[in-house]
Amino acid sequence: MAPGSSVDEATLVAAASAGDGDAFMGLVELHQAKVRALARGLVGDPALAEDVAQDTFLRAWQGLGGFRQEASFSSWLYAITRRTALEHARRRRRREEVPLEAAPAREDGRSADPVLRLDLDRALAQLDTEQREAFLLVAVLGLPYQEAATVLGCPFGTVASRVARARARLAAWLTGDGVEGSRQRASGEEVTR
Repeated sequence: MAPGSSVDEATLVAAASAGDGDAFMGLVELHQAKVRALARGLVGDPALAEDVAQDTFLRAWQGLGGFRQEASFSSWLYAITRRTALEHARRRRRREEVPLEAAPAREDGRSADPVLRLDLDRALAQLDTEQREAFLLVAVLGLPYQEAATVLGCPFGTVASRVARARARLAAWLTGDGVEGSRQRASGEEVTR
């Protein structure tokens, strides 16, 4: 089964579960951008996020036989991504720290605006871990609340309240010193209040 063919996800999962490496590569191609985005949002560091994504797919390949299809493959994969990110962050003792490094390349290969990337990293750093995870799954990856609840292992209402609190905190931060202050600092201007 060639990666990139127009085979549906369920067929790829079935073939990969039977040991078809090409089918698993098709699943990787389908989900790698979102896994990387989730990992980056959770750990902040682009290099660490790449490690998390690679470990996620390795764990998924190794654990595919245990995938019970009670949830969608993507929910199962995002749950692995979340656990892997938390393990990596714990090991590096950087769970709440978001580095202010240069922006990573975008999916299309072009460089992202460093100030914009810095603003997003700083904004996400304003959220506690639970709010950040819920916000990334729902607002960034576009998962329905129920699917995010499955990934996070908590009730639907908990996800909804975490996302609402995250949006409120981000709105307050973005309308305050957050975005404008970081743009002024990046351009060398003095921030005044």
